[in-house]
Amino acid sequence: MKIKLFTIVICFLSVSAYAQVDVTQMAVIKGEGVNLRQGPGIRYNAIWKYGNGLPVKIIGKKNDWVRVTDFEGQSGWVFESLLEKKKNVIIKTSKNSKIKINIRKAPSTDAAI
Repeated sequence: MKIKLFTIVICFLSVSAYAQVDVTQMAVIKGEGVNLRQGPGIRYNAIWKYGNGLPVKIIGKKNDWVRVTDFEGQSGWVFESLLEKKKNVIIKTSKNSKIKINIRKAPSTDAAI
């Protein structure tokens, strides 16, 4: 009996752990002035407005609302239809930096910029 109970508990814990695996999904904002809200609904205050093409990481979902975080760590909720699931990138440097960043077509310093 104890072995059966132990096996059931292990199976349950395995399924629970599997359900919590973090599968990072990326998306970009579709449209200008998209509100980032404190909660999943229009009754929650807008804490930020995002512009078209801003990349975000999807960290949760509730009904038609998606919890996202941006490249600066700000998180909140966006209506799902205002997101397009695709990868994007932002390269951030200091305003005072004199370093130029070259984006190349291939992983080589000889590749075209």
